[in-house]
This record gives sequence, structure tokens and C-alpha cells, in this order.
Amino acid sequence: MKCRDRANIIALLLDILFSRGGTAWAQQVYLKAGNTDDGDQFGTALSLSEDGNALAVGAIDEDSSAIGIEGIINNSTNDSGAVYVYTRNGVNIQQTHIEASNTGVNDQFGVAISLSGDGKTLAVGAAYEDSNAIGLNGDSSGNPLGAAGAVYLY
Repeated sequence: MKCRDRANIIALLLDILFSRGGTAWAQQVYLKAGNTDDGDQFGTALSLSEDGNALAVGAIDEDSSAIGIEGIINNSTNDSGAVYVYTRNGVNIQQTHIEASNTGVNDQFGVAISLSGDGKTLAVGAAYEDSNAIGLNGDSSGNPLGAAGAVYLY
């Protein structure tokens, strides 16, 4: 990420999370995952849409074995990782919980994330995903490799 892009993201985050009245900043929102747990590392990676109405937050050590979008959340797969997308509509904020389609131990899904400018497309990296899938939509059911990595698009 370029320094200028990072500065823009920080400025937009400040606009969403804080408001400025005169010379003083006031916190608007305090974000936490809906299933916060010890060691999840929520906030490891962040990506904000251009209009500031969608924010994706990575939690690389979240422990659920949930699959896909809004799967059943539990703590049975250590450090599988998750991404939470917060969308703002006026004063309302909605959370969406996203996990990999092949959740696995130590995959760290969410270590890198990027939202498109309009907030409708999300790319998520899982640096320690272990499947030997090849190319687009390969068979990711096995885990014979160590830290092969994968990218997921939503």
C-alpha cells in the first residue's frame, strides 16, 4: 500500500470512527467483532471503501470452523481467521462475518484484505492456507502443503 493510500484510509477511518467539532475529536463508534475472544487479533488488517460506508477488518487468529458468509461460529479451529465487514447506512452499522470456504487450523484468513472502491468486492488473503489447489477454484479440500497460501474473492 502506498503511503498516500494509507493516509487516505486513515483519514476516512477517522471520519467514520470519530467526528470533529471545532478543534476537538469525539469518538463515534467503537468496533469489536460480534464473537470477540481472547487472542483473535481483530484489527490486524483494515480496508475501507472509497465512500467510507464499508469497512473490512481482519481477525487472523479467530478460532471458528465456520464456512463462508455468516456460518455457524464456534471455537473449534485454532487461528483459522475471519473477516468482518461493517456497512454503514446513515447511523446504522451492520456486521457481516466471513470465513474461508475451506477453513483450516492456522490459515490466518484475513491477514491481508482489500475492498473495492464501491465496497462490493472483497479480496482476502490467507497466507498459511495449506491446500494444493491450483489456479481458479481448484480442489482445496486437502491440506498436504505447508503455508501455500490462498486468496478468496467475495
